[in-house]
Amino acid sequence: MPSMRRYLRDHEKLIKSKMETADSAKDLRALKKYHLTRIGFMQHERLIHLLVTIAFGFLMFLILFGSILSGISDTGTVILLIFILLTYYIIHYYILENGVQRWYVLTDEMDRRLKENKKKDREE
Repeated sequence: MPSMRRYLRDHEKLIKSKMETADSAKDLRALKKYHLTRIGFMQHERLIHLLVTIAFGFLMFLILFGSILSGISDTGTVILLIFILLTYYIIHYYILENGVQRWYVLTDEMDRRLKENKKKDREE
């Protein structure tokens, strides 16, 4: 199973190469439609990971404050494990967020090219 970083990078490479070889505005519109579908998938992925990250953060602080208030000191291992898991979720979310932001730039580039094609068609 490919990593999320590789998935984002591979899609980016595919879109960039297809943008360079797009022969017509029709090809570029089809590519944009495909790209926007993938962005939709990643937005869903981001939302789920954000909710899970918030839940784990809340759980960690709940256990931490609960153990402080109750005086139970045996929760250190559980808090450490949740903290490690939370750290990986934050890293994963960071990768997702930055990857999707780069994809937005690609969408803007497609829009710019489509606008140029439309302008060129009107001039001819």
